[in-house]
Amino acid sequence: MVGMRGKKVLLVSLILVSALFALSGCIGTAPAPDSGAAPDSGTGAATGTGAGAPSGPGAAPAVPPKNIAPPSQDEQLFAKAANEKNVSYCGQIQNEWTKGRCFKKALTAETPASECNQFPSTDDRDKCYNNLVTITKNTSLCENIANETRKEACLKKS
Repeated sequence: MVGMRGKKVLLVSLILVSALFALSGCIGTAPAPDSGAAPDSGTGAATGTGAGAPSGPGAAPAVPPKNIAPPSQDEQLFAKAANEKNVSYCGQIQNEWTKGRCFKKALTAETPASECNQFPSTDDRDKCYNNLVTITKNTSLCENIANETRKEACLKKS
């Protein structure tokens, strides 16, 4: 008799757990994998329709979320400089930290040292030469650095 009662308790427990999962949405809301339909997002909107709806499996919404700001002008200049390997964009960046990153990303071993002369700011020219020395290992370029402390640190890179 005890065995039968234990089975009934187990069966009732399984039914309750299944009901809880079904009510919480953990079971049964996704379509079959080969059906081609997207699972219900729970928003009440029809699946696959409306503004910003994904156009295919795993596709991002057509409209970016409102809490993501467009890239700043500095970020756009940084991206152009890095993609085109053109340091002239770096001098237009206002944020000093981003500008420093820009020189590191845009300079290549093939960048002529004369590229660093284009910057009206002594500090920007110094950063350019310093990063060029890091890339090329040509410490003779350190002589072009105006800031004595930075020049000494540059000369120690050999």
